[in-house]
Amino acid sequence: MSTTRRLEYKLVHDALLLDVSVIETDVRPLAAGEDAEVRVLLQADANLVESHAHGLLFALGALSFNDARPPEGTHEWEASDQFTAADLLEHLRFEQGKLRLRVEELRGRRVNTTIELTSDGRARLETQGRGEAALGWVARLQGKQLL
Repeated sequence: MSTTRRLEYKLVHDALLLDVSVIETDVRPLAAGEDAEVRVLLQADANLVESHAHGLLFALGALSFNDARPPEGTHEWEASDQFTAADLLEHLRFEQGKLRLRVEELRGRRVNTTIELTSDGRARLETQGRGEAALGWVARLQGKQLL
């Protein structure tokens, strides 16, 4: 197993160690009700967030990327492609006291996802034009089975 792959498994493992609770969800239809803008406010254990923050951001980023599809009319993307640790680093910023992962489009996929995390464990997950997929990512992160 490559060093990069081991790092990515560690990031996912770190995310799964966090107990993440949903504080609030907001689903708003976009124009003509075709799709939705979703905002999910989360709370993670503040004592663990310092050592597991990157894992949470990576896991949510990977779930978002995995579900993302190309914009309509575009067929240039690899279905087997995966979100990588390099993708996390490329799109990660520290802004206004928060770690922020913002991915609009990546390797032909329309990701349209922003995740912000503060040092007290509060996280905000926002998507546009992705339906209610973000609610499923959070459920998967919490270990809930989806039908």
